[in-house]
Amino acid sequence: MAKTEEELDSGPDEGSLLVLPPDDKKSSLAKTQMMSQRTMKWTQTKTPATSVGKALMEQTQGYNKAIKGIHVSKITSRGKFRSRILTVSHDRFALFCTHQSIKGGSGFLSTMARKLPVPFITRKGVRGFTQPEALRDKYVRYIDIADIDSVQVGVVGTQKLEAAREHNRLKGKDSRVDIHRNEIVTIVHHGHDSLDVLITKKDERVELVNCIQKMRKAYFEAQRNVSNEALLLRYIWYDVDVNRDGQIGETEFNKILNRINFSVKNPGKVFREHIKSKLKSRKQDGLSYPEVMELLQKLKKQKNTSMANLIWDEVFGIEADKVSAGQFLSKFIHAKQGQHNASIANAIEVISSLNQMEINHQFGEPLLVMPDDELSRARFELYLFDVMNSACDPWKLQMIGDVTLDQPMSKYWINTSHNTYLTGDQLQSTSSVEMYMRSLRRGCKCLELDCWDGEKSDSGDYLPIVFHGHTLTSKILFIDIIRGVRSYMAFHKFTYPVILSLENHCSHPFQLAIAKILEDVLGDYLYVPAVDVSQHPLPSPESLRGRVVIKGKRPPEPDDNAEELAEPVDDEEDPYDPKAIPVAGKADTKISKHAKIVKELARLTLFHGTKFKAFEQSITEPFSHMHSIGEAKIGKILSKNPANTDLWRQYNVNHMTRTYPSGTRVDSSNYNPLLAWSVGSQLVALNFQTSDTPLLLNDGRFRENKHSGYVLKPPSVLGIASETLIRTKKQRSRIIPEDNFRKRVLPLCVRVRVLSGSCLPKPRGAKAGEAIDPYVIVTMHDVLRNEDGKATYVYSSHSTASVNDNGFCPVWNDKKTKDFIVNTPEVAMVHFSLRESDVGLDEKVGDATIPINMLRPGYRSIQLLDSNNTRTGPFGFATLLVQIHMTDM
Repeated sequence: MAKTEEELDSGPDEGSLLVLPPDDKKSSLAKTQMMSQRTMKWTQTKTPATSVGKALMEQTQGYNKAIKGIHVSKITSRGKFRSRILTVSHDRFALFCTHQSIKGGSGFLSTMARKLPVPFITRKGVRGFTQPEALRDKYVRYIDIADIDSVQVGVVGTQKLEAAREHNRLKGKDSRVDIHRNEIVTIVHHGHDSLDVLITKKDERVELVNCIQKMRKAYFEAQRNVSNEALLLRYIWYDVDVNRDGQIGETEFNKILNRINFSVKNPGKVFREHIKSKLKSRKQDGLSYPEVMELLQKLKKQKNTSMANLIWDEVFGIEADKVSAGQFLSKFIHAKQGQHNASIANAIEVISSLNQMEINHQFGEPLLVMPDDELSRARFELYLFDVMNSACDPWKLQMIGDVTLDQPMSKYWINTSHNTYLTGDQLQSTSSVEMYMRSLRRGCKCLELDCWDGEKSDSGDYLPIVFHGHTLTSKILFIDIIRGVRSYMAFHKFTYPVILSLENHCSHPFQLAIAKILEDVLGDYLYVPAVDVSQHPLPSPESLRGRVVIKGKRPPEPDDNAEELAEPVDDEEDPYDPKAIPVAGKADTKISKHAKIVKELARLTLFHGTKFKAFEQSITEPFSHMHSIGEAKIGKILSKNPANTDLWRQYNVNHMTRTYPSGTRVDSSNYNPLLAWSVGSQLVALNFQTSDTPLLLNDGRFRENKHSGYVLKPPSVLGIASETLIRTKKQRSRIIPEDNFRKRVLPLCVRVRVLSGSCLPKPRGAKAGEAIDPYVIVTMHDVLRNEDGKATYVYSSHSTASVNDNGFCPVWNDKKTKDFIVNTPEVAMVHFSLRESDVGLDEKVGDATIPINMLRPGYRSIQLLDSNNTRTGPFGFATLLVQIHMTDM
């Protein structure tokens, strides 16, 4: 989908008829019908008939309205309503958004649609515009099923929808968006882009949403049985098969090579020679989908020596073309991968799955399936790059068996956001409900709301607002955020608890309004703790599934003149204080920040923020009391007294700590979270709008337990002795015999070799541009514990050389391996970053971060993610192959 066309979309407002003037209607009818047929051709075009397509068709029968086309009002990035037609393609692989009505195969296409200039896009951005007649079809607006992340209904949760509201929203005025909120459908794609449409007819709205959801479910289930390369070619087919005939010509083949980042010498000659070899058996002058796959596989073999073949030759011998299940188990799974618990039944199950996987197959033809107890060279390569062979332990990725999160909440690391409402910097960026929805989709389970006094509505209601006080950031209504959270809970009824961290700067009337909104909007989703909650251990995540929990603050307690560390460090009081950062403008409140909390709000609060004085005292407080400690204070506490490392960890066994970035990070950059995690802090808050290395580490930390947002802290952090920690092929990790809170896993030596890659996209998943020159940086992030007990964050890196003009099948076979000494394996993480070498500034392509206690040794695949922590679109196929050795020190 050409994202840049959003700014060019300047069609008529809703209510305008997309017809030609009456005087021209008769003379232009033939031309209009021709344009109608052209768009119909797009929606009726079928992509290659893979088994994925069959699954999509089988699972989405009966959605005639969606396939015929549904009238919608599209909301643009400027908040304008445009009349459009939303159509599900006949093969169910795409969703089209067009100006045209497709009624009975004919209709009218707006003059604006025909004359709209098409952007000429390069890797450096938009370089000009060209008239549409020759290139219009290439830029038809569509969203591929592989691009769609989620569908939500009734949520004003994107900046487009917020822009569509009237400017007096902060006064409580309902706009068209608010009045028709339940009729709005938002289709989130490419990470966080969105298509927002208003569908007034309920039956059409329900049908469209159900159809898209079934399409997604069928696609992601069926794609497991198709190779990444076959899926990639299917994914780009709409763009390269310009004339919609199912055949690829020479020009189109060159476009395929460009899209998949595969530079080939004399591609035209290669194509013509391949065509010539096929002419005797066929009449067409182009290549079909299977023939294109065949040619790509041929070119791939000519380009370089496959790492899969080198590994096969090393393990099974150069003469072997196939091996038995027993050989696969003993020589590879046991000897190379260190999976000694695997059985012959496991090996047969894997081989059976691989042998049924579609590599290059025109659907309808019989598959040449090998016996379940035999594995070929070609299928072995599939296994190496498959998620079954992921470096990240699948047993920890999934909540398998009887795994339940039934320990008190203080025993878990919890995915946490800081200043969730901000879209950019901390001083003057926009506040948006969209950021809450993005954070929730990214797995966040603790959201922050800075609450301030707003205005009164015409009806006399108090309207609390959320923004970054003492700054020029924009303001949004508290109730709009809570409505967004409620919609998320309604779609995820069994999600683990979502915590709302309230920074309360409100006067009493507005606090009462906050309490009323929480109860009225959230209803049964809101967890109201018992009156004597402070006398009991914290509830477990399991017991609070589907609930929203409030973190707030009790009225302040008298200061008892404690030492320097007793100064207030709650995040309600410390960061972005106007004394620390001079900013033009002031908060819209006259109340003291130490005002008491009204009882109506206090009774809804489970976690009560209190001032930190000393851990010896804090440990004796009720379990529901907690501290918020800024980035600068973390180092200050740990350096002031080495014993604080263990005391803080001990405190965090039964109590909660929230840490947050320094107030000087006005650019919304993040601090490294490892040090805070190492002392057991549960709520390590990060700026989710900034996709830097710390946030990527956070993404990796919470891959465990199906991205539930809750990860049980390891025994060494909880101070629990364990003799059954599965990590290496020895299946056990030794524990150093020390006192309870000094137990830690012995250091590891981790050696990583980057071998090759497959289906690597351009930066940001761009369609246009040269083939990339990829290289990989491997970084180990760790915490070093000194002899005196002081903890320090450390890291070390290693980079491969770049491979020129090849993202389709690059081979590094890196000889310069790096031995990483890992001091704290239960906290440390390894970061794989794919970059593109370019003149000037190298660009990031994709990343993957894996906790060391989830890392598996052997020849393993690394599934790369985009900057939004998703594998949608072109990132769904991007994979690295690495070799990992892990030994105890």
